[in-house]
This record gives sequence, C-alpha cells and structure tokens, in this order.
Amino acid sequence: MVKKGKTKKLFYLSAIGLIILLTGFLLVSGLNFNNPKKIISQEPYRECLNPEVISQDKYLLGIYDSNLLYTNLININGTLYPEPDKLFIWNIGPDHKPNTADDLNPVEINATGILIGTEGVSGEVYHYGEISPKIDNRYIVWASTNGRITYSIEYIDMGTDGILNNLEASNIRTIYPLPYLEMKINSVSLKEGKVSFTYNTKATSINSLSPKISFCDLNLNYGQSGACFQNSVITFDSGAYDSFKMTGNAYFYNDPYLGTQVLFGEITFPSPAGTSGSTTYSIFSWNQNSGINLIANETELIDVYQSLVILSYQDAAYGYFHPGIVSANLIPISTGAVRNTQVNARNRFSPLGNYLTVYSKDNLNMSRVYLGSLGNGLELRTPFAISEKTFLDSSSSGNHLYNYQNDTIYYTQCFGI
Repeated sequence: MVKKGKTKKLFYLSAIGLIILLTGFLLVSGLNFNNPKKIISQEPYRECLNPEVISQDKYLLGIYDSNLLYTNLININGTLYPEPDKLFIWNIGPDHKPNTADDLNPVEINATGILIGTEGVSGEVYHYGEISPKIDNRYIVWASTNGRITYSIEYIDMGTDGILNNLEASNIRTIYPLPYLEMKINSVSLKEGKVSFTYNTKATSINSLSPKISFCDLNLNYGQSGACFQNSVITFDSGAYDSFKMTGNAYFYNDPYLGTQVLFGEITFPSPAGTSGSTTYSIFSWNQNSGINLIANETELIDVYQSLVILSYQDAAYGYFHPGIVSANLIPISTGAVRNTQVNARNRFSPLGNYLTVYSKDNLNMSRVYLGSLGNGLELRTPFAISEKTFLDSSSSGNHLYNYQNDTIYYTQCFGI
C-alpha cells in the first residue's frame, strides 16, 4: 500500500495536472462556447473503424485500459442470462484491441453472490444507483449478497501492474459487511482506489433507517481513518428516510484546501407508487466541516473525477468544477438533449487533447451514439444506432469504444476528436 503522505502528494499533482491541461487546451484552441463547432460526419462513420464483433456470449460490465470486465451469458430455456457468481477479466494487451496476438487468457473470479445490476427484486418498486462491479488501474470492487438478506463490499487487488493472475483472483477480501439487515446496497463507485457505496432501507423492511453513504481509500493502510477496513470506513447519513427518495452514485476525492469532498445523487420518485408523474434528481455534497449541502435540484449526477463533475441538466450533458455554482459555471459537453451519458473510463485526454464522454441522442428521428467533448462543442457520430451499455476508453493511445446490444459486444476505434 502507498503511504498516506505519498498518496496525498500524488493526488494533488494529478488534480492540478488535470485542471492545467484542460485550461491550457481551451485557451490554446481559442474555443468559443457560444459558437460550437461540430464534426458530425457527412460520410457514415468516416471517423470510426467498422465495428467488429468481440463476443456473443459475454455480458460486458466495465473496462479500464487493457482490461475488460465481464461475465458469461448462459442459455436458460432459450433466453440468455448473465451467469451468477462469476466474473472474468480479459486483458487484451497493450494494443487495446481485442482478438489480437497480444491478448491474454481470461482469468475467472469466483464472486459468490455478486450483484451486476440486472437482478429483479421481489417487492422492490423503485431502484436508483449504479450497482455493477467496478474496475480501475489496480482494483476490482463489487457488492455481493447472501440471498438478499445481508450485503457486503468485496474487492481484489491486481497489483501495481494491473494484470490479474489466478493467485490474485483467489484472494477476495471484504471491505465492509453491511451491519443492517433492514438495508440493501444500491450503488458502488471506484476511482483510483477510492471506493464509495450507498445503501437504503429495503422496500420490504418493517423498520425505516436513514439512507447512508460509506467511503474509504484502498491506498491507505490498516488503522488509518478512511482506510478500507471495517473499523476505518467513514459513514454518514445522507438525509432523512423518505419512501419516495433514494440516495445513490456517490463519489469522493481529497481537496487540498477543503479536505475530503463527497458528492452524491438523490432521486425522488412519483408518489404514490404506480401512478404517473415525473422523476426528479438532485445533487448534494458532504464534508466533515459543513455536513450536507445542496448543489443543484433538477440535475442528475453522472460521474465525478477529483473536482470535475459530469452531470445532466435539462437533459443535456455538462461539466463543472466543484465547488462552484452549477447554474453559473456549467461547461457544455453535448449539443442538445442526450441519454445514457457515460464518462471516459480512464479520465484521460484523447489523442487530440479532448476530454470525451459517450451518450445517445435522437437525430432525424433516429437514435444514435455520439462522442462529445468537454467545453468546445466537438461531437462525433459513431457507427452505433442503439446502446444498451457503452464504454469508452480514451487516452493518448486512442479512442476505444465498446458497445453492448442484443447480447453482442462490438468494438470500434474512433478518430478526429
């Protein structure tokens, strides 16, 4: 494990580097937010390679650099379902392209009770939060359950090389067993070893407990506050219990001046259950000095990387640097309304120096998948018309895009953005 002092220094350098790079790119390019330029292709998919099929028997869960995280699909009475209790890591080598000579053999993880986000729950009317397993440069983190009775957060350490072997795959460790039988875990996040998870009262529970957020840092050692051991994990209530509200998708980072910052989303469902009505989202922050503060209503939290927040406001995708006033400090990403926004898995810049996200939007009455760039209005249409799950790995090595639809994983590489 990295010592705490070294971890803070690395974080500060990374955070400062991100802001300097982004600011420098915007200034050098002379970009005008009021007159964004589009690079939507006039020829179909000129900027992307023809998509190729990676697999028709795998359910893609996440990517990071050369690692693809998935589980197998199994056929039950003619319908494909994700295989329970299994995870696989497939390292596709330094060329970042699947099914080439430098691919390694997939490594299996026996993840008993793992939650991957497709499970229906008896008695549950609503759900909010991204519960699927997460992967970063070193760790794999997931939520597991014992028959929906007890819940826990588990992880595997792939080591500093970020390549999982069979010995590492067998060393599954528990970060935090949920101490409340009345509650269930509904979201998990992982950013450079920083783990956050949310849990809410089960719909079937007699007792009603306040929603909670827990977070910890896998880079800290045993005994340090905020380390990923049960007695060191930091927990706080995210609000009062409300049967029509749910906390989900929490992220934390360390600000060099403001200390630890936790940002999280909240959803308000239509009431009563089963009736028509609008679903609304809000974003909140928490720190140890000021507690919980509202950042924005009618705004959905998408992702957080250090102080850069990606959100959906009036159905369009934006970024802003926290702390700040959302209405005054929004940086546009998409042109027009979009859906299913996903950030770049590695939070790096593209070969042309852009910070990219991927999303779906309607164009000429057809749904299309696009890449959008933070702050300069650049937008690129990809070959995909629909998207059940889309993952983007963008860095100086290229823009690698994985699309899951109709039980099939597709891969392409896009250029020009």
